Amino acid sequence: MKLVPEGTQAPAPFKPDDYTSYSLTTTTRRLQLWEFGYLSQWSHPRRELHLALEGHVVAITGPQGLLGRCVLEK
Repeated sequence: MKLVPEGTQAPAPFKPDDYTSYSLTTTTRRLQLWEFGYLSQWSHPRRELHLALEGHVVAITGPQGLLGRCVLEK
């Protein structure tokens, strides 16, 4: 996935040769953002989160507000 900084336009959807260091993972109870697969950026219970599509961008919000906007790989 690609992170989209707040206040910037979303990049184009993923192409086959794109690379990113971030991954969004889910367990039965949590949604987690990782950098390089081993640096945890955040982890929240799924029931506290809201995911909304903005075109090809997913906006993730929690109780404290916007956690991130991202473009997911296919």
